Amino acid sequence: MRLKKITSIIKSILTTFFFVLTALCVAQNDFKNGYIITANQDTIYGYVNNNSYYDNSQFCEFKTSKNDSVIKYTPKELFGYRFIDGKFYISKKLRKKTCFLSS
Repeated sequence: MRLKKITSIIKSILTTFFFVLTALCVAQNDFKNGYIITANQDTIYGYVNNNSYYDNSQFCEFKTSKNDSVIKYTPKELFGYRFIDGKFYISKKLRKKTCFLSS
């Protein structure tokens, strides 16, 4: 009986450990040179996180220098953003949802 409890506890701990480890591996950053264009059409240069295509359409993670904290913008907050020598995303309203579209 006691061995079953210990085994159950060990399984729970290992499951939790692997879940946390998997979550940390997915949350990697790939910041590239780029800029954001504010709703007022101001351009701010810095670093933009290159996420998956889906994530790039939902939000923009930006920081002005490599050591700054990350600011997460939604399509309603920006006109658009761009990676230097890369893709350009513009905020557009589609039906009832606003998202970033790549051009």
